[in-house]
Amino acid sequence: MYSRNFLKKSTGEFYTPIFVVDYIVAKVTKQLEKDGRIRKDSFKNFKESVLNLSFCDPSVGTGNFLLGLFRWFWRELRFFEEIEPQEKELFFISFVTSNVYGVDINQNSLDICINRLIHEYPILTIENLSNLRIGNSIVDCDVQQILGKNNARKLLPFSWERDFQGKIKFDVVFGNPPYYNLKKMILKNEKAQLLFTYLKTSNVWKNFFRASSDIYYFFVIRSLNLIKENGYLSFILPNYWLHNKYSDLLREFILQYQILEILDLGELNIFRDEGKWLNVSTCILTSKKIENKEKILVIKNVPRNFFSKKIQEKSLKKYSFYIPQEQLGKSRWLLSPYLQEINRINKNEKLIQLGDVAKVIQGVSPGLKSVFVLSQQDIVKNQIEEEVVVPFVTNKDIKSWIIQAQTEKYAILPSRIENLEDYPKTQKYLLNKKKELETGPDRIKLINSDKIRWFDYSVYRNLKHFETVKIKLMTPYRGSLPRFGLDNKGYFGATDIYGIIPKDKNDIYPLLGILNSQIINFWYREAGKMKGKLMEFFSDPLKKIPIPKRGKRKILTPYVKEIIQLVSETQNNKNIIEIKMLDLNKTISKMYDIDFNFLRKYIKNTS
Repeated sequence: MYSRNFLKKSTGEFYTPIFVVDYIVAKVTKQLEKDGRIRKDSFKNFKESVLNLSFCDPSVGTGNFLLGLFRWFWRELRFFEEIEPQEKELFFISFVTSNVYGVDINQNSLDICINRLIHEYPILTIENLSNLRIGNSIVDCDVQQILGKNNARKLLPFSWERDFQGKIKFDVVFGNPPYYNLKKMILKNEKAQLLFTYLKTSNVWKNFFRASSDIYYFFVIRSLNLIKENGYLSFILPNYWLHNKYSDLLREFILQYQILEILDLGELNIFRDEGKWLNVSTCILTSKKIENKEKILVIKNVPRNFFSKKIQEKSLKKYSFYIPQEQLGKSRWLLSPYLQEINRINKNEKLIQLGDVAKVIQGVSPGLKSVFVLSQQDIVKNQIEEEVVVPFVTNKDIKSWIIQAQTEKYAILPSRIENLEDYPKTQKYLLNKKKELETGPDRIKLINSDKIRWFDYSVYRNLKHFETVKIKLMTPYRGSLPRFGLDNKGYFGATDIYGIIPKDKNDIYPLLGILNSQIINFWYREAGKMKGKLMEFFSDPLKKIPIPKRGKRKILTPYVKEIIQLVSETQNNKNIIEIKMLDLNKTISKMYDIDFNFLRKYIKNTS
């Protein structure tokens, strides 16, 4: 039997769950049936049609996709009850021997794969599985000229034409290619260093190479090249290729052919290792090698039980929509049913980006907040000198429109301390915490290299801006809604908070109104950075928020000032606030040329 430890491979591959395998196998076989290339009207036609098809997994691993294909084969054979079992077995053996191919770089994994297939289907022999080969699917024989014979041998180059005796085009390529970033891996692995050099230099790959590429980019490109005309590719992949700027060449290549479906699984964890869910956001890409471009079926935000056949049949419409493929290009793909409205905003010449008119900064990094961040009561108790203390907020203190801390908090700011002895009360407090401050490999390394003093923050990120700017906007780095608050007290925050500093101080109120508006709720949810159902307000996506030009947005100031006043008052102004915000949102939606009734309906459906 095979060890569970072998199921996780050092090459970046993980055990693919059966429900994912069955989904992909069903997807490609139904497409072949739709094309008339799998015929089920008689056993004779089924046999002839299936034996005319070839299937390949270019990173076969421990064989899950081949087992899924074999399960499909035997399920279909059940409908031909009149056929003798022996004839079915001979058909199966013939199919496996001549129509099923696979390659893997790991000998242990391939051995497990072969043992599993024979264990599940004892009528098979090793000879029937001779088309399962060892090699690196993306390293060609030109590697010897680039790296020399000895180094080339380490990468296990594979010639598709030679090793499969000219059978280098397949009807279906499916699987789960390895996932790892080349640039990060070269620091850990000699083979990754060699592979990096090869892909960068090879005439086959250099036009697709990016230093920050992920290895699976090359598997997708190679596999599309291995497919016959009208053939199919279906892979489960990390979903960041949809928006990562270094995936532009991959997206451009994929767009040469028809994308049938993208099932974006988002934060729905698929892979497990040693009983723990792995934090890998994935999608399933299914393409057909034809040049005509039709609409793409996109499926998003599915529940965990989506892979149940009954759930799919009942609720597919709820989670799916179509987008025109011709609206996609090299740049980030927006998979949204509201692509028309998003494009109207993104192409609106009356709009600019937030980064054009404001600086976006991440909070400072106190590191040990339990040491440096204290309540007002603790400041008084320890008699911390006020010269070294700054006001501090947590992300929970930031509300829409205002900052409202339940308890006042302060942070000791060691950068203000030249000589610790000059602040005896602070010195006494910090000495009591010295053991904590000298704990942890990162802090020890920084202290030993004299980059910080033992009582310093690990990093003084954006310190100058927090020290000098007293009025700014602040937002938590993550939330279910846009939540931007006005800071007029010069608060400091940690790295889970971002500050927005307008270049023109008169912009503070207009920008606050826009960022808290329904239009930004809509735009960010559909075109910004999401993690599951939460918006992630990091520096780069914040800078890209579209806003009206200055002459347009200044009319928002009185609306916003009035809302801030109402929100700050203790009496219940909920109804009045809603009316004022309604007026504000109507005004802002006109600036973006977006129908306000559409916007209200969207907000209602997503709240």
